[in-house]
Amino acid sequence: MILTENYSIIQEDSNNTTLVFTEDRVRKDKEGEDVIYIHKEKWYFVSLQQALKKYLNKVAFDTTATNILKRIKEVEDLILTIK
Repeated sequence: MILTENYSIIQEDSNNTTLVFTEDRVRKDKEGEDVIYIHKEKWYFVSLQQALKKYLNKVAFDTTATNILKRIKEVEDLILTIK
């Protein structure tokens, strides 16, 4: 399930849920040239609800209060379609 451009959730079964963050980043190699790579972070949870709470906590630091409330509503609607 794709939440945003950078965040997605992988649910292997009802007890294994992974929140995944991916982002293209640039680093310098030994010669000083830019190298593009994909940075990936993973968080593991027992339930979809826990993963979504973590997602909302991560997003809260990146956006304004209005955007957070809008995104919470979108995620709540998404949860209703899953049930």
